[in-house]
Amino acid sequence: MMRAAFLALFSSLSLFALATSVTGCASSDLVRAAKEGDQKRFAEAVTVHDKSGDLSNGEALNAAYAIIEHEFSKAKRVDLPPRVDALYSCAKSTKSILDHVADDHDEAGGRAALLLVQTGTMSASSFDTRIDDPIEGFRAIAARKADDDGERSTKKRHQALADGSPIVRRAAIQAANDAKDPSDLPLLRDRARLDPSPMVRSEAVRALLHHRSESTESILRLLADADDVTRSELATALATTRYDPENGAPELRRLLAANGTRASAMLGAVFFVRGNHPDDPQTSELATSIVMENLRRGGRVERMATLRLVPLRSPFLEEVETIARASDREGMLAAWTRLLEIPAREKAATDMLMRFAGNDYGRLSSEARKTLASRHVTSIQAWIERDLASPDEASRRLAISALGDLDRVSRATRLLSSKDADFRIRSACAMLATQDR
Repeated sequence: MMRAAFLALFSSLSLFALATSVTGCASSDLVRAAKEGDQKRFAEAVTVHDKSGDLSNGEALNAAYAIIEHEFSKAKRVDLPPRVDALYSCAKSTKSILDHVADDHDEAGGRAALLLVQTGTMSASSFDTRIDDPIEGFRAIAARKADDDGERSTKKRHQALADGSPIVRRAAIQAANDAKDPSDLPLLRDRARLDPSPMVRSEAVRALLHHRSESTESILRLLADADDVTRSELATALATTRYDPENGAPELRRLLAANGTRASAMLGAVFFVRGNHPDDPQTSELATSIVMENLRRGGRVERMATLRLVPLRSPFLEEVETIARASDREGMLAAWTRLLEIPAREKAATDMLMRFAGNDYGRLSSEARKTLASRHVTSIQAWIERDLASPDEASRRLAISALGDLDRVSRATRLLSSKDADFRIRSACAMLATQDR
C-alpha cells in the first residue's frame, strides 16, 4: 500500500504542477468538477470553455485524468477488470491509478499489474508473484520473470508453458525467448503446433526462430500442417530474423511456393523484397511475383497489407501509382498515403487526401484526416472536430489522436461530458494517450 500511496501522491503533485504552470491556478472549476464526479457542473464548464476557446491542453488532460481517477475510485472491484483493460493506450499517464488497483490481490489487481508490465510502465520485478498464484495476471508476471536458464526459473517456465491460461503460456514463451534454454525446445514446438490459441502459437514460432539451437529446416517440418496464421508468422520471421542466402533461401522459397498468394506467403514475400537481397535472384523473383500478384488481384486483407508494407521502388511503385489512380476508395486512400513518402508525389498525394478528408466517406475520411493531422495540416481541424460526434468509436479515437497531432487535444474535452461512464473513461484515456506517444 505504501508504494501505491507514494505513486498516487507523486501523480497528484505532478498534476498540480502541470495545472499551475499552464493555467496559473491550482485547479479550475472544470478539473474540480471532474474530481468530484459532478457531471452537471463539468458539462456546464465544458460548454463555457467550448464557446470561449480558452481551455488549455494541460487543463484538459488534468480533467481527463481526474475523470478516470474518480470513476475508478467509486467503482466496485468486480466491475474494474474491463476498465483496467481500457487503459492500455494510456498506461503511462495512469500509472498511479493502475498501481493502486494492482495493490489488491484479485482479478482487477492482476490485470492492472500485468498491464503495467506489458506496456513497460513497470518492471515485472516490481511485483511479488508466484507461479501457482490463483490470479491469472499475477501468475503471468511470475512466468515472465522466469527468464534465465537457472534450475528454478526453468521449472517455473515449464510449469507455465502448460498453464490453462493462454496469457500465462504466452508470458512463459516470452521468458523462454530471453532464456534461450535448450530444454525449452520440445515444449515450444508443442506450443507452436498444438496450442489452441493463435496468439500463443505465433509467440512460440517467434521464440523458436530466435533460438540458435533450432534449425530453420526443423521448424518448417514441424509446421508442415500448421494453420495460415502460424505460417504467416513463420514466413515473416524467416524473411526478417533468420534469412540468409545459403540456409534460409531454400526453406523460404518452399514456403512461398507452397502457399501461393495466401496471407502467409504474401507477408514473407513483402518482407523479403523490403530487405532487397540481390545475392539471391531466385527467391527475389518468386517473392516479387507474389507481391505483384497481391497488389493486382489479391484479396482485400492481403492487398491492403501489401500496400502498407511494400517498398516504393520499381516495379512496385508503378503498381501503387496505378492503384492510386484507378481503384476502390480504400485502395486509393492506402496508395496515396504511401505516395506521401515520395517528395515528388507529396503535393499530389496531399491534395488527394484533402479530397478524402473533406468528403463523407466514413472511416476512410477519418483516416485521411488523421494522416494529414500527423503532417500538421491545421486547416482540417473543423473536419476532425466533426468526427468527435461520429457514432463510430474508431473514428472518434482517430479524431482525438489527430487533435493531439495538431496540439489541440483540449477540443476533445466535450466527450468527457457523456453520461456513459465507460465512454468517459475510454475518451479520457485516448486524450491522455496523445501524451504517451
